Amino acid sequence: MELDIQKLEASIIEGFSNEQLTNAKGYLDGSLLVKGTLAEPKYSGRINFNEFSLALAAYKSTFTIDDQFIDIDQDEVSFNSFAIEDINQGALTIDGTVYTESFVNPSFDLTVKTDQFRVLDSKKGDDELVYGIASIKADVKVQGDLELPVIDGRLRIRDITDLTYVVPQDQLDIQERDGVVIFVNRENPDAILTRSDEETTNSFFAGMDINTVLEIGNEAKFTIVLDEKTQDKLQASGNATLNLNIDPNQDIRLSGRLELNSGFYRTSLYNLVSREFQLQKGSSIVWSGDPFDAKMDVTAIYEIETSASSLMSSISYGTDSSVSGSYAQSTPFLVYLNIDGQLMQPELSFALDMPENAQGNFGGAVYSRIQQLNEQESELNKQVFSLLALNRFYPTTGSDGSSGGAVTIARNNVNKVLSNELTSISNKLLGNTGFELGFDLDSFEDYESGSAQSRTQLNINASKRLFNDRLIVTAGSAVDVEGSAYSSESETPLIGNVTLEYLLSEEGTYRLKGFRKQEYQNIIDGQLIVTGLAFIFNREFNKFSQLFSPLKKENKPSKKDANKKEE
Repeated sequence: MELDIQKLEASIIEGFSNEQLTNAKGYLDGSLLVKGTLAEPKYSGRINFNEFSLALAAYKSTFTIDDQFIDIDQDEVSFNSFAIEDINQGALTIDGTVYTESFVNPSFDLTVKTDQFRVLDSKKGDDELVYGIASIKADVKVQGDLELPVIDGRLRIRDITDLTYVVPQDQLDIQERDGVVIFVNRENPDAILTRSDEETTNSFFAGMDINTVLEIGNEAKFTIVLDEKTQDKLQASGNATLNLNIDPNQDIRLSGRLELNSGFYRTSLYNLVSREFQLQKGSSIVWSGDPFDAKMDVTAIYEIETSASSLMSSISYGTDSSVSGSYAQSTPFLVYLNIDGQLMQPELSFALDMPENAQGNFGGAVYSRIQQLNEQESELNKQVFSLLALNRFYPTTGSDGSSGGAVTIARNNVNKVLSNELTSISNKLLGNTGFELGFDLDSFEDYESGSAQSRTQLNINASKRLFNDRLIVTAGSAVDVEGSAYSSESETPLIGNVTLEYLLSEEGTYRLKGFRKQEYQNIIDGQLIVTGLAFIFNREFNKFSQLFSPLKKENKPSKKDANKKEE
């Protein structure tokens, strides 16, 4: 007897998938020849896949099977270069046989190969925990039976892979399980409500026997989002050759070395500021058995530019003002986060450094101070926390001779925050009027009266550009917020600081600046009025040889340009 399968719609298969498959399209057809008796039927035939496609609901990845077939009979199901394509026409082929002498426990003799196949290709969605691109190269043998599959082969994660995993929020809450009370029904200890999960699982499946070599391409990128709200995440790429073994008892063994090429760790501090550490090339994670017992040797670096004045205050106090003032300029620093020890019990340590091209700044004094800090763990940790949280060093002794410490750094950073907020609000209020308002809170110790007096001044500056932005007029004054000037000092006028700056050249290379300003000087412990005229030459360059070379080109046009003008 011959049975013809005219057209079996793929949507029927979707209906039996318990919503695990979606967007099923295409159809199956074929024929089946049945012989023998009802007790011992013998059959053979072929099933064809026509424009057949479906998507995995969990990952929204679509796969296509078109113009493919499988041969079946009462003993086996045969695959002959059976191709499954991803959305980019990358093919995964299956060859071999599934032996069906026992429908309950079929056995396998299959080979699965692909040069490039996207097992995942999805975009971020509202409820997606895993998304991105996962592309593999594989040469795998599947043997054994359904009760205990045996998988051997080689799997490579290709460079195009860019995979993101979002840690569910409920997994972030660490729950202490010691002391959990287990309720037992004394009259019926085997009651369903008190039976353990292991007892209710199906004992038919004995596990899997997996022996594979897992390779990771240099450019493959993996991202773990630790907190979606704050966007705390770890992103890394690197190369590895790992041996993965899983025995039937679910004992997982992993051996090999993962060497990181690039990546970053972004974290938020108290949900206020975000800092990004760059993973240093050459960092590694080594497995030698237990996947959770890996040895880590990872270094991450946070780059920051800030003033060294607070760091050098105890050294610079009492020196020439030109020396102490030079430390106020922005200087690059490196904060090292070293992660060593075991994966589940990492040992964290910090270190400070400076880029090689900046180590000689200030005669090497700042770099020498950094090296001293690395030998003082408590002081080092205090400075690292200050750099990460506030983007500045923690002052020990103030540059004005004050005791500094927590009060000083708190005042300075509150001043900085308030100044930025006031400036931001004024910019919103003024809009496109052409006026700019700037605010700067400054706290210092005033010794004019003979003893230390804490003073805070609010400096207000207004600026306006005139004559096609060639003339910049700036005027401002300082208002006492805390404390007041010593009686011998004159009152601060309404407009204490005035600056006129004229751009001699349109691009601003040459400028003429006249100014009158009041400033506090530590040396005399008092206010000074400074008036002056300055000629400014402003030029950006990467090499000293480039400082004047552009000027020559501008002043002496080439013959080619001259010919163009003549034409």
